Amino acid sequence: MTKGIAQTPDYRDFVRSLKQKAQSAQSKAARAVNTQLIALYWEIGKLIIEKQQAAGWGDAVINQVVQGLTLELGGLKGFSRANLYRMEKLYGFYGDDENVAQAVRQIPWGHNIEIFQKIKEPKTALWYVHKTWRTTGPVMF
Repeated sequence: MTKGIAQTPDYRDFVRSLKQKAQSAQSKAARAVNTQLIALYWEIGKLIIEKQQAAGWGDAVINQVVQGLTLELGGLKGFSRANLYRMEKLYGFYGDDENVAQAVRQIPWGHNIEIFQKIKEPKTALWYVHKTWRTTGPVMF
């Protein structure tokens, strides 16, 4: 009798509903991870800029920070020289506006990079952030 269960419409519907729940949970998890990652990148950019201004450090300090983070985090991905410059640029481009920060967190890092590297005006870039979010939904990988 157990072998026949897999052939029933009720069983197939049950498995399909479980699949949908699993996919929904995966999607929510990806959005949560993205939101936290972008928030971290925003904060790192802010801290780098603040430290550079307060301590008079130049851009060369980023190389030192990369080395320090690589040592401290055991080579964790995402903290390359280029990415730290992008974090700094992200925060420096938009400024200290929490509403903007919330919007920026809703789209993937790669989309953010494309927008703030290609658009000169923060207001126009924010329009693209909102358009990206509405077009793709929050976080598409």
